[in-house]
Amino acid sequence: MCYNQNVNVKIDSRGDGWSDLKTAEGRLVNDGKSIKLCYVLDGDECALVVRGGKITQTRRGNQFVDIAFEEGRTTSCTVGCCGFTGSFEVFTEKADCVFGEDGLRLDLDYLSGAEKERIKLTLTAVKNSRGKI
Repeated sequence: MCYNQNVNVKIDSRGDGWSDLKTAEGRLVNDGKSIKLCYVLDGDECALVVRGGKITQTRRGNQFVDIAFEEGRTTSCTVGCCGFTGSFEVFTEKADCVFGEDGLRLDLDYLSGAEKERIKLTLTAVKNSRGKI
């Protein structure tokens, strides 16, 4: 089933000795081939795309981020700011995504960088009161 709807986004991430909670409004689109969530975070345009077993995240604005997650695989994350960029490896241990007409829930458990910091991230996008676009 295809849909295009306004959603409330909540991103809860936790690492070694830190946690972060962000909220935003966004748009969730299912075109029958992929799920795409677009939202603005701290003034930057963000897009999360789920296609098959692959999840990609992009962020454009003051920060530049390209990251891919595939359960059981090592992928790359590229980050940048102020003209400087760098990259590091990410190993995704768990990538669970459930979606439907009422929204999306993504649970990620991954190891980040050379130190292999364990990060747990839960992203929810729930249809808001404005409903469909």
